[in-house]
Amino acid sequence: MGRQGKRTTTAMTVHILRQTGRDPSYIIGGVLRDSGQNAGVGKGRAFVIEADEYDNMFHGLRPQVAVVNNVEWDHPDFFTTPEALTASFAPFVPLPPVGGLLIACAADGGAPAWAATRRDRGLPVAIFGIVQRADWHAANIAVTPEGGTRFDIMREGQRVAAASLRLPGRHNVLNALAATIAAHSQGVPPDEAAAALADFEGTGRRFELRAEIGGIAIVDDYAHHPTAIRTTLEAARARYPGRALWAVWQPHTYSRTQQLRSGYLGAFAAADHVLVTDIYAAREQPVPGVTSAALVADLDHPDARHTPALEDAVEALARDVAAPAVVLIMSAGDAPRIGVELENRLRAREKASHGGA
Repeated sequence: MGRQGKRTTTAMTVHILRQTGRDPSYIIGGVLRDSGQNAGVGKGRAFVIEADEYDNMFHGLRPQVAVVNNVEWDHPDFFTTPEALTASFAPFVPLPPVGGLLIACAADGGAPAWAATRRDRGLPVAIFGIVQRADWHAANIAVTPEGGTRFDIMREGQRVAAASLRLPGRHNVLNALAATIAAHSQGVPPDEAAAALADFEGTGRRFELRAEIGGIAIVDDYAHHPTAIRTTLEAARARYPGRALWAVWQPHTYSRTQQLRSGYLGAFAAADHVLVTDIYAAREQPVPGVTSAALVADLDHPDARHTPALEDAVEALARDVAAPAVVLIMSAGDAPRIGVELENRLRAREKASHGGA
């Protein structure tokens, strides 16, 4: 549960339980790459659900185990202030029963406080993070030669497993820790969870490699919140060191673009080049003065461009991207079409360079 990481954490938990023979039922907001499914009915005891805070949908759940990754303002069309979002978590956090478990991220401002309140009542809590004061923490984090991440899983100061992920980024280390704890609550030893995580492939549109053509990687990601954009760009830097990093972003909804504007202005520092398409309206009507062009004009970046239509972004990329490079397309809308067309262009160019063979 939380703004960032809930889908990957849910998918990792399901993957661990499936790989260790627990056969869970599950509902995830994205497709598991290894199974091609986003839901399934298993014969095991666990039912794993990706909770959604929008419209307070998560208030209807009655979890035995609840994971709170973070509480960060989003969906300003529904939560009109940061305080409104925080308040919506207040009735959710106490839902795990006396014998249940609340799993909370130490890096978040609100989650540890709620966890401390629950712990003061003598109820089970597990706090996770990269900091040593957490009940469970990751240590010795390093990038693997393949561009993934390896780390030690520590519990109460003791090393309980060595883990390796195919996915890049410290945010995925946190997701893996949360999933390991959730699986541990279902009887999975940490070393078995770590072994399962080693072949976790991720979910659709979560740092999903679409193609690698002539030294140019095309990656799709669902990032559309400032924090997600920043952490995804940092992960791309770790995964593809030494390559030019092109960030292609399609803003999602006028209200989010307006209310989180200051966060967006500082989210692209890790990118060498930034292309911003027009705003994907989704369920909203345009807001006067809220445009991608105005936002790009205020971005403090040496190469930030407004490419209004998806076709404009494709043209700019096909013309200007040179290997070695990675093109990271971040969108909760229809911008993955950019990657599809760019892949077609690059493959046609490669074929032509080989005489059409």
